[in-house]
Amino acid sequence: METIQYLVGGLANTFTFQTLLYLIIGVLVGQIVGILPGLGPVTGLALLIPMTFGMDPIPALVMLTGVYYGAMFGGALTSIMFNTPGDAAAVVTTFDGYPLTKQGKAGLAIGTATIGSTLGGLVSAVLIVLLAPLVAKLALAFGPAEYTILIALSFLLIIGLASKSKVKSGISALLGLMLALIGQDPITGTPRYTFGHFELLQGIDFVVVALGLFAIGEIISSLENYKEMKDQKVGKVTKIFPNKQEFKQILGPIRNGTLIGFVVGLLPGAGATISSFLSYSIAKKSSKSPDSFGKGNIEGVAASESANNGSVGGAMVPMLTLGIPGSNSTAVLLGGMMILGLQPGPMFFTNYPEIAWTVIVSMFVGIIILFLMNTLLLRGFIQILRVPYSILAVSIIILAFLGAFSVNRSMFEVFLMGAFGCLGYFLKKNDYPLAPLVLTLVLGGLLEQNWRRALSISDGSYIAFFQSPISITLLVIGLLVIVIPIFKKFSKKQSGGKEINV
Repeated sequence: METIQYLVGGLANTFTFQTLLYLIIGVLVGQIVGILPGLGPVTGLALLIPMTFGMDPIPALVMLTGVYYGAMFGGALTSIMFNTPGDAAAVVTTFDGYPLTKQGKAGLAIGTATIGSTLGGLVSAVLIVLLAPLVAKLALAFGPAEYTILIALSFLLIIGLASKSKVKSGISALLGLMLALIGQDPITGTPRYTFGHFELLQGIDFVVVALGLFAIGEIISSLENYKEMKDQKVGKVTKIFPNKQEFKQILGPIRNGTLIGFVVGLLPGAGATISSFLSYSIAKKSSKSPDSFGKGNIEGVAASESANNGSVGGAMVPMLTLGIPGSNSTAVLLGGMMILGLQPGPMFFTNYPEIAWTVIVSMFVGIIILFLMNTLLLRGFIQILRVPYSILAVSIIILAFLGAFSVNRSMFEVFLMGAFGCLGYFLKKNDYPLAPLVLTLVLGGLLEQNWRRALSISDGSYIAFFQSPISITLLVIGLLVIVIPIFKKFSKKQSGGKEINV
């Protein structure tokens, strides 16, 4: 009953003029940055966070959340039309989306992606309503020791789930943790790693890092390999929606993809990319015509897009209830919430119920708005790709410059942003993932604070980390995260190269 009251209150807040306006702005910006190759939700969030300075938390957070799931919608369009995914999460959509376009079925592919994205997003939002309050109540049992172990476990998971080099993921995470320690000691006030610059006494502002790594770094990287699209012809888009038989065909992949996306989204660092590959693989195995996958099967498009958007809800649950982001997008979103003066975690639903439930309800409304946008304004979105990249790049640089300058009205932050832009380019060029860096940067301060609080309460005894059932459970999970990959590698060697699944 209490949940229904909160949902009604959230609905009323969502349909105020200001909140609805910022919601539309958020999903529209998200759709656009999702369409443009190489940008995606993280860049969109980094660019919009400075614009929320001084705003009321509800419309600001509704807008930022809209950018996140709006970009997941938009990424499918270029994957289908031009075989160029808007971001990594949309790569799988190219497998069958682009072959359908070459067969003259671009409209069918886009319609399938839109339906998969819409249903995946709506179901994941329902799952947030059902799970988030329960997780929040469970999280109230977390003290400093449990929270310390939970944050450390999230670091282990994001390194352990790395698709490429775990060593590089570990280095990236360590770099983020080092950056989080810059500034004054939270207990003694002693300056650390400031190198004599008083501007660093309060630490490095997250907005500066995000703009540098994702906006400037992406621009530098894109200058090397951007494929100009203005000369590509946009084919005629007809039959936007599948017929009754085709709709029945994609329902199974959408159902499975949504659930897979939501569950995988709960894990720190897993996110939409892993969930879309996993969903596609399962859809292919369970299909009546698996041989047609990769040649233009709408089931593949449905599986990928439903998993992408299902992961949004999954990633939001640990961020709101535990303060642990499930993806690099939610890590940036978490940073934006902190800038707004909000602290996600066990007390978020207790201290800010109006904000929490308005954000959740706004997701339902925003997803419906996106469905209408993708149905009615499709050709307009395709024309965005005609904008010369030189104009787009300059626009992003100007917005990033203004955003960094607005932090403290100082050129120091602008130069710092440029330095992080170069760092972001270097890391991406050498296949160092940015997600571990962002996660440890955002949570590094909380890790240190809870670590020292736990030791202070126990008079310096480390036994505090082994006393509660929650701590022991989390430690066992952490041990398994470390041991299982080692065991799998050892088993593979023992079996002559054939890996044994654990």
